[in-house]
Amino acid sequence: MAAGPTDALGRPLSEWWKRLVAIIIDGLIVGIPSWIIIGLLFGIGVASTHQVCNTTNFGTYCGTTSSGGGIFAALFLLPFLMLVVFILYTGLMEGSESGQTLGKKLLHIAVRDAQTGGAVGAGRAILRRVVYSVLWMVIYIPGIINCLSPLWDAKRQAWHDHAANTVVVDVP
Repeated sequence: MAAGPTDALGRPLSEWWKRLVAIIIDGLIVGIPSWIIIGLLFGIGVASTHQVCNTTNFGTYCGTTSSGGGIFAALFLLPFLMLVVFILYTGLMEGSESGQTLGKKLLHIAVRDAQTGGAVGAGRAILRRVVYSVLWMVIYIPGIINCLSPLWDAKRQAWHDHAANTVVVDVP
């Protein structure tokens, strides 16, 4: 018998620190390749910037020109795409039969339906991650509270778990 709270099938609910470490691992898995690509595109954008001078009867005037595509992509487009990739990565993996991302597999935890203990499916898992991401986008404070909320919740659920009716359990 488990010492702490359990899910519908009697499995122990995951401790907060395991969830934290799993999300950090998953963030690194998606983030490192993404930031390398962003850095390369930013470098290409900066490298394509050059100085142009025009001489007229009134003197020489210089300015810089840039295609700007690489800088725009690096600063605006790719971070948005990185968020979409992260939502799809976590949503599809947590929505699978195992309910685990690579980070969750390493920590032996899984996302499960709060009532049945079964798989949640891709739609609910993506909803869960969208709620998580949106809470972080609102001046960080709601995201921080969301991530800390399993510490005082009876079922160790964060707000994004409540939104998708999920729990995170320990698995062998």
